[in-house]
Amino acid sequence: MKNVFSIFRNKLYILLFILVSLFFLLLFIFIPVFTVIGNDLSTQLSTFTIDEYLLMLFLALSIGFNFVIQIYIIKNKKSCSTGATTANSTLSSVAGVFGAIVGTAFCPSCLLPLFAIVGLGSGSVFFIFEHQIYFVIASIIFMIVILYFAIRKFNKLMIDNHMSIKIQSILTCPKCNFQEKLTMPTDSCQFFHECSNCHERIKAKDGDCCVFCSYGDTKCPSKQ
Repeated sequence: MKNVFSIFRNKLYILLFILVSLFFLLLFIFIPVFTVIGNDLSTQLSTFTIDEYLLMLFLALSIGFNFVIQIYIIKNKKSCSTGATTANSTLSSVAGVFGAIVGTAFCPSCLLPLFAIVGLGSGSVFFIFEHQIYFVIASIIFMIVILYFAIRKFNKLMIDNHMSIKIQSILTCPKCNFQEKLTMPTDSCQFFHECSNCHERIKAKDGDCCVFCSYGDTKCPSKQ
């Protein structure tokens, strides 16, 4: 059964992770550049401390990782509850982004326009700024919790999908039409099989990965 890092065997997920992480890292950097009057990129880059850079990098990578997991879950969910899964994944991603932005609150004026969008006044912003260290710690813990539940959801998906896989197939010999019930391998493709009736060496058809995909009544586990 796959672990969560097996997602990155697919190059598209690697690219998605890099793009999302880079986008939010740049967003964290440019929020004070665009929201603080008279500020520019070079000034802001020199203002950030090493700790702030590390915090922004951690939060950006966490958002990217969570985003990739949620996309994978949505794409591979087989039950009829895909709509609910999409809603939960979207809510989780949005909550993670908002928590990360609060965690990178390095100046009150950076948060004012963002909090105005959700109807929070300047009092909330200055309260966060006064207790910034606690909100930074809370933001880190919040992201870890979100990742924990995302990984749990991923593992549950893998278990559900694994349990729904059929490993029994009735194979029909193309020569004598003899049928036999066989157990398919779950970690490899069986390209040949010897018929127990006529002893014909059955070979998978061109384009099929195994004899079960060619002559069985059930596709092999990898195709399922």
